[in-house]
Amino acid sequence: MPATCAVILLAFSNVGLFFLLEYHQREENEKNRMRLVQKQTEGQIAFYRELAERQQISNKTMHDLKNQMFALSEAMKTDSDKTREIMESISGKIFAASPMTVTGIDAVDSLIFSKKQQMELHGIRYEQSVHIAPETSFDPLDLCVLLGNLLDNAIEANEKVDPDKRFVSLTITQQELWLSITITNAAAHAVKVNGKTIRTTKIQKELHGFGLSSVNEIAAKYQGNCTFRSTDHEFTAYLILQDA
Repeated sequence: MPATCAVILLAFSNVGLFFLLEYHQREENEKNRMRLVQKQTEGQIAFYRELAERQQISNKTMHDLKNQMFALSEAMKTDSDKTREIMESISGKIFAASPMTVTGIDAVDSLIFSKKQQMELHGIRYEQSVHIAPETSFDPLDLCVLLGNLLDNAIEANEKVDPDKRFVSLTITQQELWLSITITNAAAHAVKVNGKTIRTTKIQKELHGFGLSSVNEIAAKYQGNCTFRSTDHEFTAYLILQDA
């Protein structure tokens, strides 16, 4: 009998040790995941703050340059037509290089402009329809994290599509307290949508999903949600948020 009890106690001890080790391993994995998420989020916030600062400086610089070019154009009206043509060309280039006001939020406008430039480099056709209330109280950094992650995913998906079929469409609409964001992009194939996540084809699968986790966390912060729809040729992310 004592021997039997000892065997039983040993077996229970081994089982308990196994579950304890498994618990500690899960806890350590979760800590590592949270450290990676925090590092990524801190990097994104620092990047978007820098974008906002650059946007403010750029807006002032471009405003001054435009005024100078207008004054110069007026002063040169008595000169040759060729000179005026050259100056008008320079003025046009300055306008083209200037980030346009899309939302009226410096950081968000700078982000959209930056992503638009990326799309141009990759031959991605881009279209947008954006209407945000001027008095909106959404945190600009939250909007930057949301749009940055979703647009990055859209650009990455387009890289696998034939150049003549690449596109990204961004629609932002605010009606009273509700803000909806829809981003549709070309896709090479359908992906499996699992709730609020999508199955990755990346090699480093452990690093995938942090961007979408940030999106879902911010959506929850504003009593909203994010859903996805995937077909053989398109992928769409739908996001709805409630203004405070």
